[in-house]
Amino acid sequence: MTRPDALLVTQAVSAAAAVLKVQAITRLSVTRAPQAIRMRIELRFASVPVVELFRMVSGDPVLDMVPANFETLRIPLLAGPGTQFTVEFKGLRPATRYWYRIKAGGGQVRRRGGALLKGWAATLDRLVEFDVSFATLLMDGDGGSPGEVAFCAVIYDGERQRASGFGSRESRSDGSGLPFSPRYLRPAGPPFSLRGAPDNLTLLCGADEDDQSDVSFGLNLDPGGDWIPETPPSAPNSGETENHDFAYAVQQLTNLPGTPGSTVLAPIDFRTRPGVLAFEAVWSVRVSVFDPFPTPREVIPRLTPRQRLLAPGEAARLRGSDGRRRVVAPGQEGLRIGTGRRDRETWILLEGPRPRQLLLDAGPEGRLDLVLWDDEGHLHGLLDGLAAGGCVGEGPGAKWVPLGGPFAAPPLGLRDGQGQLQLFALDADGRLLYRPLDMEPRDWQAIGGPFRGALVGWAPVDGLLTLAAEDGDGRIWVGTPAGDNWRPFSAGHRRLVASYGDAIGDGRLVAADDEDALWVRRLDPESPWEPLGSLEEAPAVPTAEPHQTPPPSTTCSDQAG
Repeated sequence: MTRPDALLVTQAVSAAAAVLKVQAITRLSVTRAPQAIRMRIELRFASVPVVELFRMVSGDPVLDMVPANFETLRIPLLAGPGTQFTVEFKGLRPATRYWYRIKAGGGQVRRRGGALLKGWAATLDRLVEFDVSFATLLMDGDGGSPGEVAFCAVIYDGERQRASGFGSRESRSDGSGLPFSPRYLRPAGPPFSLRGAPDNLTLLCGADEDDQSDVSFGLNLDPGGDWIPETPPSAPNSGETENHDFAYAVQQLTNLPGTPGSTVLAPIDFRTRPGVLAFEAVWSVRVSVFDPFPTPREVIPRLTPRQRLLAPGEAARLRGSDGRRRVVAPGQEGLRIGTGRRDRETWILLEGPRPRQLLLDAGPEGRLDLVLWDDEGHLHGLLDGLAAGGCVGEGPGAKWVPLGGPFAAPPLGLRDGQGQLQLFALDADGRLLYRPLDMEPRDWQAIGGPFRGALVGWAPVDGLLTLAAEDGDGRIWVGTPAGDNWRPFSAGHRRLVASYGDAIGDGRLVAADDEDALWVRRLDPESPWEPLGSLEEAPAVPTAEPHQTPPPSTTCSDQAG
């Protein structure tokens, strides 16, 4: 099914996108029904997503995601640009797998492809079981001659016949010599079922009498749609020279249950109008919905990176160590912190340097450290900024720590094993410098360079912080703040997007090509770049059993944002 590291890659790309200003999906949940797939999409930056759906034919997304297999498209234009959307695909086939592709613009870094995520989703299966509980023949028109009556049941889905069943023919006469028969029971036939049932069904219950003596009648027809024939299906072993009396009644089943589980519906009563051949019958119906392709509902659990990079005019909603919510918004006059409540909004201004961009980092115990990059490229730090904006009057006294500069871009912040935020930045000459964010006057230490382009890093489970930077010549260098262990890795035509450490501490580099397809490689000189189209790998076809229960949904709690 999904590559084991697919979600780690997606998390790493989303976290890096918050700082690199590249569009990313921060949450994707998929709710499925037998004929519908509903997606909840959350983006890092405001946009209007485009979601395409393709039929899964071969199991290879490269071969399947072509115009010949295109199913449908959703573009929520009426909602306008935003960060949260719900799109729904209806009228799909039950128990069927589909590929999806999500595209979106937004962000300040121009994307050369646009596909944020490729993946697959499957509709649920629905089993409808019918049991003709009993059937009573009210009139058979035998006139004293032996009659052969069989009941039939047919299921239509609105376009065609899906299933049918016939009871055994039984010869019986009331012996009264009259052209009608009194009320008596007839065999109703065995139960039958329909797999992959749609939301709406049309049910036909009919009685067919073969009689070599009487005149042929076609009475009590009650068509339920253009797709139902003018005469009901012939029962098995019907003689071509025999006469037929027949009648049938039609009922509709609409909005069948669509959530996993089993449901017994109210009995369905069929009754024809009085005539030469008339009957009544009762069907019992049981509907079971199950998942033949079990997948978690939260494809991408809600991702709230510990860092955000804001420009003037942007804002972030955060929760402080005291549990209160704040809104942080850099402006031309300084940093504003407010309650974020429309009914009683209160803003405080943290006077200081004029911000060009502001790095927010959620630290331990709910604290928020701030690093401001001003118009001249200099950096300024503020420890626990939410505490500084705790009440009106404290703002102007906030103590910004000058951190020096100028630097070519905002810094990268990584927390070490002691929870200390370490800052890494490239100066105008491309040298990589670092220092901790604290109140002490310190000099920046040079650890490598010159570098150009993206700067990313991660904190291993046990060990030194690890950094990765591009040199502008098609290579990605990886090393630690020690500065003497940097190793080059060929990037080819790929650009560095993110990096991460897996559960056992091994590092990975994530890059994107010109089509925005993701590539991943280990930090091993012999390891190649491996393509990873997010969560795109096809599932194996399982052997599902009716009444099985779906896997539990995964959840992810927010850290900040």
